[in-house]
Amino acid sequence: MTWIAPDRVFDGERLHDGMALLIEGSRVADLAPLDPRMGARRVPGLLTPGFVDLQVNGGGGVLLNAEPTVAGMEAIASAHRALGTVALLPTVITDTPEVLDRAAEAALTARGRAGLLGLHIEGPHISLTRRGTHAARFIRPLDERTMDVVRRLREGGVPVLLTLAPEATAP
Repeated sequence: MTWIAPDRVFDGERLHDGMALLIEGSRVADLAPLDPRMGARRVPGLLTPGFVDLQVNGGGGVLLNAEPTVAGMEAIASAHRALGTVALLPTVITDTPEVLDRAAEAALTARGRAGLLGLHIEGPHISLTRRGTHAARFIRPLDERTMDVVRRLREGGVPVLLTLAPEATAP
């Protein structure tokens, strides 16, 4: 158990001065007014909770669609971790069904690894007229193949975020 005392602490709602955090193992166990008897280690700067990003296409020179592998996901997570993101959803965008399959297999293999929360499937079931950078040739209505991928991920314990347009599926 270790006390640390940053110059300032943001707890997710407010900024605090003159506070210390009790670290037990890998968790913050307490936030209390700084007391010299704590023997707190001084830490310069502002301490904030880590960021959680639910749409991450790439990082560290890697795009998930170009490298839909565990190594690709870990490189992306590592690059974002260096900037304060502690957890993320690697995001595969509109592409061939094979790219989605490879990203899903990687997500299944990476399940439970530090910082990787699951898989965000952004397309190909999006609006053709509002597709942004997504390749029009891969956009299609929601289909059984994608649903099979989602089921396989969920059965494997992998959280999934599926982005789709209302017009891409029947109500």
